[in-house]
Amino acid sequence: MLPDFPEQKARLEQILLARIEDNVKRQTLGLPGFVPHEGDKVDTQHVDGTIEDSPSQEIRSSINKRTQREKGMSLSEAQRLSDEVAQGLAGQIMGHVFSVLSEATSRAGTAIDAKGSPFTFELFLDVLGRMDWDFDGSGNWNPPVLVMHPQMYSAVRDDVVQWKRNPDHIRRFRALLERKREEWRERESRRKLVD
Repeated sequence: MLPDFPEQKARLEQILLARIEDNVKRQTLGLPGFVPHEGDKVDTQHVDGTIEDSPSQEIRSSINKRTQREKGMSLSEAQRLSDEVAQGLAGQIMGHVFSVLSEATSRAGTAIDAKGSPFTFELFLDVLGRMDWDFDGSGNWNPPVLVMHPQMYSAVRDDVVQWKRNPDHIRRFRALLERKREEWRERESRRKLVD
């Protein structure tokens, strides 16, 4: 009988699980992680202090690979399969995230339906104008992560370069930036600090 090498198998499993975790984090835009606990619901605390219960979302993936006993699985095949698992998990996570965001923005009245029209500078300002902006202690803007479909990005990439060069667009963006900075200062001045 051939040796089994359980310690090496366990170490390889740890390496592949870490690879899956890293790939999922990368593909989910580095969303802050959390430790899932047992139970069938998740409590979300919003910035206004309200707490919302929502059902847990199960995600799962599997490796359906039959190997011949005598041949086994190569390291590159194991890496490829772990990458497929990560892609499947990340797709489920992001699908759920976009579903939750869509529902939340619809409820809050901040959703925008462009009705198939192109992504223009005016639409971009409208999107940004509906958001609360965050700034650091020195008043520097912490811009949000904007997510768009790769095809949409390809369609607007050249336009965005032109927006950055257009003096009127720059002026309008700076005016929005100053308005949002003032709104942030007012919000911060109303915060109650806890000892």
